[in-house]
Amino acid sequence: MPNASVRWVGRSDDDVAARLWTESQVELTGHVADIRPYVQEAGCFVVPLRIGGGTRLKILDAWAMGKAVVSTSIGCSGLDAIDEQNILIRDDPAAFASAVTEVLRNPELRRRLGEGGRRTVEQTYSWKVIGTGMRAQLEHLYNTKARRPGYLR
Repeated sequence: MPNASVRWVGRSDDDVAARLWTESQVELTGHVADIRPYVQEAGCFVVPLRIGGGTRLKILDAWAMGKAVVSTSIGCSGLDAIDEQNILIRDDPAAFASAVTEVLRNPELRRRLGEGGRRTVEQTYSWKVIGTGMRAQLEHLYNTKARRPGYLR
């Protein structure tokens, strides 16, 4: 898609940003205080990670905003990501690019993936859902420890 633009939101070195712009017209924003305007503007949220660890909070942000996401399996590992329902998962570079193109060209697919992602966040990752589970675990821990002699003074 020759008219599509790519924006990489996050920290980067100035020399890397300049090189990527020169070679590929990929814009690197550097650190931003609020990613919401960038996510809102995106036609497709891409996570092309091939290595890495940690929590995939950026995908949760995109899902919460109802955005279609294309990711590698590593990029969405640990999340309740279901290919073709709330995300497109592609590990081959050509298949990844094809999936991004399809999302940008197909408004119905974009809408369906965005709704699926939003539903996933509401049902699995909302504060209400997480808080309920955490409260139950904390109550169990408290009740278990409270029964030990001398624990509560």
